[in-house]
Amino acid sequence: MAKVSTGFLIEDGSGSSPLYLMCHTTCHKKPPKQPILPSETDEKWTVPKGIIDESNSSQVGDDIEIETAIRELKEETGIDLIGNEVLRKEFYDPFLSKTLKFNLHKEYKIKAKVIRIYLLKDSKGLIKSQYDTSAMKCTSLIDIDHPLKGFPEVDAFLWVTKAQASRIALKSQKVLFK
Repeated sequence: MAKVSTGFLIEDGSGSSPLYLMCHTTCHKKPPKQPILPSETDEKWTVPKGIIDESNSSQVGDDIEIETAIRELKEETGIDLIGNEVLRKEFYDPFLSKTLKFNLHKEYKIKAKVIRIYLLKDSKGLIKSQYDTSAMKCTSLIDIDHPLKGFPEVDAFLWVTKAQASRIALKSQKVLFK
């Protein structure tokens, strides 16, 4: 069975045109001798997402996908849709199916993995006002045998327009911005 990865495409609609939160993947083949600033053109930017871990969940079906997306958002950016009272009131209702708050934006396949990205529309700009990108931090560490094992999976964050996102997104994620 194919692995399933879920996440959020976060759209801030509080300004004159929507902005999207992008995360820069830690992608250096070996640890740098000095910090390297992520390029805004290197096509290594992604939306926060991750693999569903059914063994570590009380949810089933669509709810496990949303639970995974919420967990990955917190691990990769620090944005806490449940622990932050302002965001919880706006985006999360534990008494309703969580899928009522989020619409499936796009589903696609990469090799043996199915990717399902849910759209999180923030028309009030609450996420952007609660979490500054310079203060965001990824707590999820690279855990595979790799020269960067132990480094955060994500090392930078940006709010970008749809056109910018389509230029900097991983090739597999450009489909999200068409």
